[in-house]
Amino acid sequence: MKKSRFVLYLLLLFALLGIGVGLWVQYQRGGYKERWKGIDAKIEREVSESTFPVLQEGTRKVGFLFSALQGEKLLEIPFDTPLDKLPQKLGQMFSRQGVKVHKINTANLKDRYEVLMKLGWEKKITHILRFILKKKRVALLIDDFGYSNGPVVEAFLDELDIPLTVSIIPGTPYANLVAEKAYKQKKEIVVHLPMQPRQEFKGSYRWIVLEGMSESKIKKLVREAIEDVPHARGLNNHMGSLITTQEKPMRAVLEVIKRENLYFVDSRSSHNSVAFSLARRMGVKSARNDCFLDNEREIEYIKERFHSHLESLKSGRDSVAICHATLTTARAIKEIVSGLEKRKVELVLVSELVE
Repeated sequence: MKKSRFVLYLLLLFALLGIGVGLWVQYQRGGYKERWKGIDAKIEREVSESTFPVLQEGTRKVGFLFSALQGEKLLEIPFDTPLDKLPQKLGQMFSRQGVKVHKINTANLKDRYEVLMKLGWEKKITHILRFILKKKRVALLIDDFGYSNGPVVEAFLDELDIPLTVSIIPGTPYANLVAEKAYKQKKEIVVHLPMQPRQEFKGSYRWIVLEGMSESKIKKLVREAIEDVPHARGLNNHMGSLITTQEKPMRAVLEVIKRENLYFVDSRSSHNSVAFSLARRMGVKSARNDCFLDNEREIEYIKERFHSHLESLKSGRDSVAICHATLTTARAIKEIVSGLEKRKVELVLVSELVE
C-alpha cells in the first residue's frame, strides 16, 4: 500500500516537472525574453519622457513552475498634477506604444493618493507601476479662545466638522466651558499661555510669563495655567516675542510641559525665537508655526494665504498654520475645506505632527 502511494506521488512529481519543462520550452520558443525586453524598453521610454520621477525600480522573478520576469517601478506624482483624468492619461501614455494595459486602480489613502497599473501583453502581466502623491498634512491651530461663548465658538466647534486644534487662554471667563465643548466635539485643546512681548501690550492676564521672573514662579504659573484648561494636550505661546528669545525662562516653561507629558508649539511671534530648538534639545514633543493665515481679517486673503502656503510646501511636508478665533476666519476655513483637494491634502490635529 505504501509502495503504491509512493509510486503515485513520484508519477505526480514527474508530471508537474513535465508541465514545467513544457511551459519553459513554450516561453523560450515564443521569444518570451525578447518580447519582455521590448515591452520593458517601451515602458522605460515613456517613463523617462514623463513628468513622474522614479523613486524605486527593480525586476524580480514571479511564478512557481515557470519563473517569469516582472518589472516594478514606484513613481512620484508632482503635487500640481491634475488628478481627475490622470488614470486615463496614464493608460493612453502606455497603450499608444503597444503596451497592454491590464488594470488601473486608484486609491485615496490616509497619507497618499495612488494609481496602480498592471502592464504587459495579451494575458501576461509583465510590469507593475505605482504612481504615488504624498499628501501634505496641515494642522490648523486656532488661537485666542476663552473670551466668549457665542457665535464664534459655535462656528468653529459645531459647524466645522474637521480636525481642529483650539488654543485657549487660561484665566479667561469661558476657558473651562470652551474646553469642555471642544472636547465633546472631538477637537484638540492646547493652552495658549501669555508671554511678554517686546512691545507694550494691552490687557491683563491671570497667568503671564514676564521677563525677570524666577524659575520657581514661572513653573508655578505654568502648572496653574495648565490646570485651568481641561483636557489640554499641549501648549503654545500667546504673544511672547521677548520671552521666546530668552533661553532661561523658556527652559522653565518647557520643563513643566515635559513633566506634564504635553507638547509645545512655538507660535514664532519672533524670528529670533529659541523656543522650538530648545524644546527639541530638551526632548519635548514639539512643532512650530509655519504660517499665520489671517494677518488680514478678510475671507479672500485667508483663502489665498492658505493656498499659497500649500504651494510653498514640498510634497509630503507637514505644516502647522495658525489663525484666530473670529467669524471671518471660521467662514474662510469653511470655504477652504469645501474646495480642498482631499487626494492631495490631509487636515490633521497638531498632536499628529509633533516630534
